Amino acid sequence: MPLWLINWLTVSLIQVLILGMKPYKLWCRKDRKGVFYIQFAHTPGKWITTNCTDRDDAIRWAEANREAAGQIRKKIPTLKQFADGFFVPGNEFWMKRLMRKKKSFASDYFRAHQGRLDNYIIPEFGSRLISSITTVEIDNWFLDLESVRTKNELSDNAKNKVLHVFRIILEEAKYQGYVKENAASAVEEISEENQERKHFTDIEMRKLFPDDRDELLRIWQGLKWTVFFMIMKDTGFRPGEVAGLTRRAYYSSVGGIYTTGSIDTVTGQYKDSIKTTKKGKGYKLGLLEDLTLQLLDDYLEETDPEIDELIFPAANTEGIKVETSLKHFKLSARRAKVDLQGRTQYCLRHSFETRKLMDLDLETVKELMGHTRYRKEYDHRSGEDRLTKLKSVLLENSSSL
Repeated sequence: MPLWLINWLTVSLIQVLILGMKPYKLWCRKDRKGVFYIQFAHTPGKWITTNCTDRDDAIRWAEANREAAGQIRKKIPTLKQFADGFFVPGNEFWMKRLMRKKKSFASDYFRAHQGRLDNYIIPEFGSRLISSITTVEIDNWFLDLESVRTKNELSDNAKNKVLHVFRIILEEAKYQGYVKENAASAVEEISEENQERKHFTDIEMRKLFPDDRDELLRIWQGLKWTVFFMIMKDTGFRPGEVAGLTRRAYYSSVGGIYTTGSIDTVTGQYKDSIKTTKKGKGYKLGLLEDLTLQLLDDYLEETDPEIDELIFPAANTEGIKVETSLKHFKLSARRAKVDLQGRTQYCLRHSFETRKLMDLDLETVKELMGHTRYRKEYDHRSGEDRLTKLKSVLLENSSSL
């Protein structure tokens, strides 16, 4: 008898003995809408979903995947076993490889990803074998995600971020040989075109920031919040960048601000970096209008912070967190009788760039925004606005000749 035939018969006999004359077992989960699960010879105790509710379809699925399952020799972990603490610093595989490739991210990047993993992915798929999770299952689950806090449906942007985390996890599983393909990579992201941020019109900006000081204080409820949002209006800074301003960042002699720090979105603690530090410009700068300067000077005289202390300290954390300033912004907009229509405090940044593009050249605007390239999503100028700017540039050029 040929040697290859002896080896084949030996392997076949071992497989038969392992499963008691059966190459695999089927099990129907009635609590999962009658879906059949499969257990192969080389995954004893590990049940894999076939996603089939018909027994014959499940058997055909088992036969089609039998060879691949037979090639798996190492123990397949559940998703929770594989991904628990995946984004915690010191992760044995993924995080260490990032460091060796000299790739780094802000600390809140990893905390946010770990939160998405713990709150959304592990509760749904944690008990499943990582190799059994399918694209269809991820897609159906991902489309209906709800906030664990409010129970409202997540925004398209938030859903896409959860999907991004799932892709990272399964790509690492593929790298380590637990899965052949990344099931999450085939899931299409939700188009966010309908979620485009908008700006505030000139009329709305005058309602939010009237010239009358008393009215300003009424709308923003005190000097602290008035100055906070006036700075955001004048500079286009992000909320965390305004919250992270120290006395040292304010140059009263030139009436401007230069900063390299911000407040961490998750912890509320100060960090010596801003959102664009790893992408190009690691600083933000801006000039303040006369009324803002007056109010800021009054506020500083009233509070008298030390040179390295935050201008806007918070009660429970080191600095004001984004969610706190957002709540205040929404209430103030209501007092100003401005219908936000889904807009947030971040839209002040969009309004700032749109306004500055009418008065300044593109390179200066990029410097003020902290951008290294033109970002069209921040430019909300109308056709008339663009023609007006073009006409002013042409008139300026002709007068200089």
